[in-house]
Amino acid sequence: MMPRFDILLLQLLVILASARVLGGLFRRIHQPQVLGEIVAGIMLGPSLLGWIAPSISEQLFPAGNMGALYALSQLGLILFMFHIGLEVDPSAIWRHGRTAIIV
Repeated sequence: MMPRFDILLLQLLVILASARVLGGLFRRIHQPQVLGEIVAGIMLGPSLLGWIAPSISEQLFPAGNMGALYALSQLGLILFMFHIGLEVDPSAIWRHGRTAIIV
């Protein structure tokens, strides 16, 4: 079954907007922005949205379209890890290598 790109775009819009809004709210209460983004993910998942409003959850995240969203999430994770790898300072690894190995 082919993924529906209109639903995929709506999913991305809802996910990004929720993460942005909650991240900003958490920053305002002097908490890490990433904590708000994590809470947004929990709110949109089956733990909260699927429990409170299962019909909305099923319309927004239909089982047949989750493969495309999963593939995009994996691509995002690969690009994020690549970006982090570009920022690694090899000299810091050598300076703290013993500690890192022990840990």
